[in-house]
Amino acid sequence: MVSEPVLAKDGKIFMTASDFVMNGKNQSGGGMMNPGTATATARKSRLIVVTANSTSASISSTIEMDSDVLSAPKVSAESADYSVYVTGFEMGVDDKDTVASGQKTLYAFTSAASLKFSVKINQP
Repeated sequence: MVSEPVLAKDGKIFMTASDFVMNGKNQSGGGMMNPGTATATARKSRLIVVTANSTSASISSTIEMDSDVLSAPKVSAESADYSVYVTGFEMGVDDKDTVASGQKTLYAFTSAASLKFSVKINQP
């Protein structure tokens, strides 16, 4: 899964990539939110930073995160130095709601794509 790209004011493009895979043993039941007879596997996800000019583009950074699935990034223009926010989800152990039962984390990055902070945001 790859998120929609988000353009920052300095021209950098931010996207997330998650390699979540659903392995269904029986196609008549199960699914991502109610796996039943299916199993979910995932590799850690990434924040991808693309630098582009008028004729070409290249990946300038790839940051692996401690989450299985990531939301699309959001860019906040606080000042000349903006922040990029991403929500991460870890796959849960509960058989009713695989994503929602896992750990949730809010990540914040600087405009240089270094981690500002991360905070666990699970609800009871």
